[in-house]
Amino acid sequence: QIAKNIVRSKPDFSRNKFFIPKFILSRKTLVVAGLVMLGVSSLAYLYFQVTSLKRPPRLTIFSPRENLTADVDRLEIKGKTEPGSNVYLNNQSITVDAKGEFHENLSLAPGSNFLTIRAVNKFGQSATLTRTIVYQENQKKRMSIQEFSLKR
Repeated sequence: QIAKNIVRSKPDFSRNKFFIPKFILSRKTLVVAGLVMLGVSSLAYLYFQVTSLKRPPRLTIFSPRENLTADVDRLEIKGKTEPGSNVYLNNQSITVDAKGEFHENLSLAPGSNFLTIRAVNKFGQSATLTRTIVYQENQKKRMSIQEFSLKR
C-alpha cells in the first residue's frame, strides 16, 4: 500500500513538454547575477561617456538678462560653462577659471548692442547664446557733459 501511494505522488511529466524548476538561490546564481549586473552597468557607463563627447557644453549666462535696457555704458558679462571649455564673446576669447566661471566687462555703444557668447569644448562641440542690450544714454548725463564742455 505504501508503494502504491509513493507511485501516485510522483508528478506526471508526460503531459508537460517543458519542466521549469523553481528558482534556487545559490552561490553560483549570485555570482552569475553579479557578473551580469557588472556587465550591464559597464556598458551603460561607456554609453553615457561616449554620448557626452557628442554633447555641446552647458552654457549659462547669469548677467545680463535677455533684452536688457541699460542706462550705463559699462556692463559685466557673467556666466558659467563646463571646466576646460573656451568661451568667446563676439568672437573674442574670454578667460575661464578652473570652475568654468567667466566674467568680462564690456563697453556699450548707444543703441542696440548684440552679444554672442559661445562655449567650445575640447571635442569641438559648441553652444551659443545671444543677448540684445539696448543702451539709452541718460539725458541728464548728456546735459552735464555738454554743460561741462560749454564751461571750458
